[in-house]
Amino acid sequence: GNSSTQSVLFFVSVIAPQLPTAAIANTATNGLAPFAIPWSGTGSTDSDGKILRWEWYFGDGTTALGCNVTKTYTRGGTYNVTLLVRDTQGGVSTTSRSVTVADFAILNASTAGTNFSLSFPTATNRSYTVERTG
Repeated sequence: GNSSTQSVLFFVSVIAPQLPTAAIANTATNGLAPFAIPWSGTGSTDSDGKILRWEWYFGDGTTALGCNVTKTYTRGGTYNVTLLVRDTQGGVSTTSRSVTVADFAILNASTAGTNFSLSFPTATNRSYTVERTG
C-alpha cells in the first residue's frame, strides 16, 4: 500500500507567570475608637492576568474579602493590616500597613473655681470642643 510519513517540529517555550502586586490605598493610619477605616485594594495589579481575590487581615483576628472594605476598630492598640491578593495563575502577593487606635478616656480632670481642665488623647485630623454648661 501507499503510506507517507511527515515530520513536524514543535517548539515549546515556557514563560513563568508573573506575580501580582498588592497595593493598599487609604490615608487613615491613626484615630480614636471606634475608628472606621475604608480600605481599598484597587491599586493592586497583575501584568499577565487579573486579580481574582482580595483578602484582608486586620490584625485583631478579623478578616474580610473584596477589593473595597471597611473595618471598624472598637479598641485601642496598634494593628498590622495585611492585604493578600491572588491572580488567575495562582500567584500571591501581600503588603501591610500599621494602624494605631487610641481609646478615648479622660486622663486628667481638674477644677478651680469656675474653671476646669480636661486631658485626653487626640488623633490626627480630629478636633474636640470641651464646654462648661450650667
